[in-house]
Amino acid sequence: MWWSSLRRRPMSLRSRRWCARHTSRTWRASDGSPARCSRTTPPWSPTGALVARREGVVGLLVSSVHPDHVLVENVAVAAAERGTGLGARLLAIADDQARAHGLGEVRLYTHETMTENLAYYPRRGFVETGRRTENGFSRVFFTRIVPPQV
Repeated sequence: MWWSSLRRRPMSLRSRRWCARHTSRTWRASDGSPARCSRTTPPWSPTGALVARREGVVGLLVSSVHPDHVLVENVAVAAAERGTGLGARLLAIADDQARAHGLGEVRLYTHETMTENLAYYPRRGFVETGRRTENGFSRVFFTRIVPPQV
C-alpha cells in the first residue's frame, strides 16, 4: 500500500472518477441525481491523501484548512478495505493537519441517509453539531476536538 499527497492541488481526474464510482451508488441527492465528487478549487488550499494498492485506489481524503478548523471535504474507503482501520488513519491525517496549523478542531459532514457514517463518526470522537439542507443535500454536520499529540 502506498500513500500519495494531494497537497495544494485539486483532486485529480483519477481521484474524482474513483470517488464518483465508489460513492455515487451509495446514495442520491434529494432530486434523485447521483452524488457528485467533482469540485472546483476553493480559495483555501485543499490537501489530502490518496491510498492505493496494486489494484488501484482504495482510500481518499480531501480536506481544507480554514482559519479556525480543518474541514474534511471527502473521505472514502473502498468496500473491500472497510473495517481495516484505513478510515481512521485517513481521519488522523486531518488531525495532523489541524495540529500543524495550530488548530484544535476538525469538521466534516455527511448525508442524512448515510447511516453507516452517522454511526461511524461518533465512534471516532465526532459530535453532531447540526442538520440542515445545503446545496440540495440533507446534511449532518460533525466536529471533533483534536487531541494533543502524545
